[in-house]
Amino acid sequence: MDRNSRKKLSRYSISLLLILFFQGFIYNSQGLEAYMTRTFNLVQLGFLVKIVGIIITLLILNTSYYALFAHFRRRMMYFVIGFSMFALLEILDQVFYNPLFLGLSASTLSTFDIYYEVFFSAFTMILALASFLDSRNRVTENYPSLMKMIPLLTTAMMVALLPPIMANQELLINYYSIMKNLRVLQLVSLFTAMFFYLRFYLREKNEHIRFFATGLGIIFITRFIQFITVLTPYQLLMESVVFSIGLWYLNVATFRYNIGIPYQQLQNAQRQVNLYTQNLEKIVEKRTSEIAAVNLSLVKEIENAKRIQQSILPAKKLQFRGVAYISEYIPCERLSGDFYDIYPIDENNIGMYILDVSGHGISAALLTMFCNNYVRSTENLIKRFRGLKPHRNLQNFYEEFNKMNFPDEMHMVILFASYNQESRILKYSNGGLNVHPILLRNTGELEYLDQNVGFPICKISSVYIPEYETSEIQLEPGDRLLFFTDGLVDERKNRIMHEEELPEFFKSYQDRSLQEFNQALKQRIGEAEEKLEDDITYFIMEVQED
Repeated sequence: MDRNSRKKLSRYSISLLLILFFQGFIYNSQGLEAYMTRTFNLVQLGFLVKIVGIIITLLILNTSYYALFAHFRRRMMYFVIGFSMFALLEILDQVFYNPLFLGLSASTLSTFDIYYEVFFSAFTMILALASFLDSRNRVTENYPSLMKMIPLLTTAMMVALLPPIMANQELLINYYSIMKNLRVLQLVSLFTAMFFYLRFYLREKNEHIRFFATGLGIIFITRFIQFITVLTPYQLLMESVVFSIGLWYLNVATFRYNIGIPYQQLQNAQRQVNLYTQNLEKIVEKRTSEIAAVNLSLVKEIENAKRIQQSILPAKKLQFRGVAYISEYIPCERLSGDFYDIYPIDENNIGMYILDVSGHGISAALLTMFCNNYVRSTENLIKRFRGLKPHRNLQNFYEEFNKMNFPDEMHMVILFASYNQESRILKYSNGGLNVHPILLRNTGELEYLDQNVGFPICKISSVYIPEYETSEIQLEPGDRLLFFTDGLVDERKNRIMHEEELPEFFKSYQDRSLQEFNQALKQRIGEAEEKLEDDITYFIMEVQED
């Protein structure tokens, strides 16, 4: 036993000695006894004290009953049984010893005394059994209705046993022996309960358990004094007062341990939650501010990336010898996965391509930068070699793409074309672009650049090397070509127009300028621009007289 435990045990022993001293003083104070006898009717006063004791017992029973269904502790079930028994026992005691019923025979009262001592012994034994239990020992929750009937069943059992015991006159023969043995059993049970609750108190260091052990100690002292001596009416009254004080200790301890502590814990938890909520609001506000700052920085970075990406796009209006271009680039986010370029290969040839990277946003935009470097070379010989042979350009692009450490799921579709200004021949090679450029002849006829489809640019060169083809088409002055990505005709994502509608819309502006058609197309896109889910890119090529 450590020093702290010895100190607590000493404090408990001192409190019991003080109670014993107080009890001995009031029991043997002749002056106080004479004053009480002269001033009050001790029988009636004793009756009132007993009523107070019954009320306290019912309070303990009520607390135990509530705690049983709140926590389903086995100890509380024992308390409900024990204090139901003791409450009824005290009520019956008041019935038999009530001043209004003093005409009962001595044998009847003696038999009831045995009945009382039997069930008081049962009550103390239940308290002793409960003291052995761990506070975490629980009863099953499968029979709540049966447990709710415990006080009623206990009462019914005691009432049923009252007549047989009262009618058994043989008990009177061994009255003194029976009473002595029962009171010894009570003292042993009370001492056992007190001992184990003290052990529990020293282990848990819970002051409410010490209160309960103190109450048991007071009851033990009163029963011990009653066992060793015959009490006068005044001393019986004082015994009832002290006994009620012991019950009050039990009531306070039971209430605080089963209701007061959980309620205090709930209050503390609520305060912690309130404090946490207040701190959380500050933390959230601070984090929101930080996130907003980071987001603002990120938006600025993305805007800068957008400007960089768009800075390498060709001008929206381009004029070469014998051919004009108008283009539009409309990302659904700040950065796009679509890209295109129109550039001179040499003095007689113009290169052009349009591509669509899987997805959109930052990753797709970064990939378009890679495409710009590898499709359009800065070395004149390479640019001319690849530019005049579109299928060679795509073949090289596919090989270079597979050398890079891009994620396996990244891929793109592309169409590359070159136009000779002298011969007006357009050569093209398709790398999986799923929408074909539309050719509007000067005669009003519609054609598609669909002579080859090709294979998307993706990372499967270890298992497959595609062979790209170059197709040719002869153009004449007044012919127009519309190159576009699938975002323009995607009914599921952008809902601007369907694929069959676009050629007729293109044809309806044949007699108008290129600028008018572009404005009309931009207007159609603008009606749905806030709801775009995919990027849109297109450029229009018009063959003109030299």
